[in-house]
Amino acid sequence: MACMAVTPAEILDFAASLPETSERDYRGDSTIFTFRGRGIGLVTGDGRHLFVKALLAERDVMIESDPEVYAEWWAAGRYGWVRVRLDRIDLAEARELVLEAWRLTAPKKLVRDYDAAHPVA
Repeated sequence: MACMAVTPAEILDFAASLPETSERDYRGDSTIFTFRGRGIGLVTGDGRHLFVKALLAERDVMIESDPEVYAEWWAAGRYGWVRVRLDRIDLAEARELVLEAWRLTAPKKLVRDYDAAHPVA
């Protein structure tokens, strides 16, 4: 699958478009993006990886489906963070991963309001 590498700026711009998200510098020139202060994703300073929150079961499916793209990272409770190679996915997929991480963290009413305002074509 040939993909154009997704840039950290593209990911951070999309994350910033989601309600009540913010970003801050993190270790090693990385940038973390959060919902109300709770981490939902991180892009590395070298632009090679996105780390994003997911349900453990979904993370495991991603890794099994394409271990060249997805890898296990940190886990707590029912959530497992996944490491994603940005040179192996397209922007639509990166946005979907970020949006899903936001949905896992934001209150249900805010998610419903966002989804109503942004219907899937």
